[in-house]
Amino acid sequence: MRVRNAIRRGVCAWIVGLVSAAFADMAHADSLRVEVSGATSSSGYVAVAVYCRKQSWLVAGEWTKADRLAAAPRLSFLFTDLPVGRCAVSVFHDENSNDKFDRNLLGVPTEPFGYSRNVRPLFGPAAFDDCAIEVRGDVSTAITISRA
Repeated sequence: MRVRNAIRRGVCAWIVGLVSAAFADMAHADSLRVEVSGATSSSGYVAVAVYCRKQSWLVAGEWTKADRLAAAPRLSFLFTDLPVGRCAVSVFHDENSNDKFDRNLLGVPTEPFGYSRNVRPLFGPAAFDDCAIEVRGDVSTAITISRA
């Protein structure tokens, strides 16, 4: 009988510990704060997308988290509950609010944009590996957007 009670107490303590650990992880979920600067007008909005899978990098609708705010010279976005690991961020200022990243006939962007780590590729979009930042705990990054 004593052994059985000891086992029950041990199992109960283990379950309580497990549940407590689960709630502690939820309270300290991994988050990313993205500080955006460089918008030169208040027209339209600034859109931010966080990609936590290399295969989905810059694929429309394949982001892990996304948000947008009315354009302002300085903006702050907070993304919570992100998976631990490498993520990359893309930002653009949709000046005409047409929900598209506008480009000219040659494919050159006509609206301000930027990437995490402030990567500025010479030709084409930035590579995921160049932009990736480690998300573990509470992380922040600053991105300055500009025209091509």
